[in-house]
Amino acid sequence: MANCRYCNSEIEEKQSFCGKCGNFATSESNVFMRVLKRIGTGIKNPSAFIRNSKGSDIVTTGIMFGIIILISIVDMLILKKSSVGSFTNSKSYIMILFQIMTMAVFIGVLFIGIKIQKVSKVNLLSVTNLLVHASIFVALFSFIGLLLVFISPILGGMAVCIGSLIYYILIYQGLRESYGLDEKSSFITLIGTHIVVVFILYLVVSLLG
Repeated sequence: MANCRYCNSEIEEKQSFCGKCGNFATSESNVFMRVLKRIGTGIKNPSAFIRNSKGSDIVTTGIMFGIIILISIVDMLILKKSSVGSFTNSKSYIMILFQIMTMAVFIGVLFIGIKIQKVSKVNLLSVTNLLVHASIFVALFSFIGLLLVFISPILGGMAVCIGSLIYYILIYQGLRESYGLDEKSSFITLIGTHIVVVFILYLVVSLLG
């Protein structure tokens, strides 16, 4: 048995990820490989994964965001090559830009929603970390769902729904554990943020359209 260098919890020697605090027990010089390992272990233990998201550095979060965009690009390429959707290059770029804009708006609205509840330990980076970490699961399950839809549309839809459910649960958990909000406040903040984001995006699309 070994001990985590952050929380001193016992970890099996063959493991490098602490299930309690979510940190790595050993250092990894290759940042990209560390992030990939973190995502892999996060799939095994989403709770610890989201619990540790608040303290992530900007490089780790940036790589995760890049992976999300890369998965989105692959999704678009698959759709372009299939009969599922008629996507041109311009439409693909617009969809990706819209995804980035949606995440940016969500981060801003969620930050304000937490801040008005007088949570002193909130900052834009920690909120970005929370959203990006949770969005990894949406991206992965959306990709899986896109592949499964060629086998069965029902299976594809189920995969997307599972990814969305995990996303909402992780955001809710992050609001409670990272910012100390109670169950009611976390639920209202989560739902309220989505309503405001949808309204803002509706206004933007209406103005541009």
